[in-house]
Amino acid sequence: MPQGILLREVVEEDLPLFFQHQSDPEASRLAASSLLDRQAFAAHWARLRLDPTVVTRTIVLDGDAVGYVGSFTRARERLLEELVFELK
Repeated sequence: MPQGILLREVVEEDLPLFFQHQSDPEASRLAASSLLDRQAFAAHWARLRLDPTVVTRTIVLDGDAVGYVGSFTRARERLLEELVFELK
């Protein structure tokens, strides 16, 4: 049974999926990202997860992690949560 879309805290187990997405040549080009090295990627995410001004959430669709969203203010976190509830 479909569970819909939800946002949850990023956990360590999500990072390989995020790296896989980041490693896609087209996604990397569109994001203007150069984090194709696993160590640089891990260091980047370690900084993000320790920074209290950055909010990152894993996007979960029907129980499976499918991506992430990030925000640099708590107000945006509330907005993202409202948007997700509107999609349900």
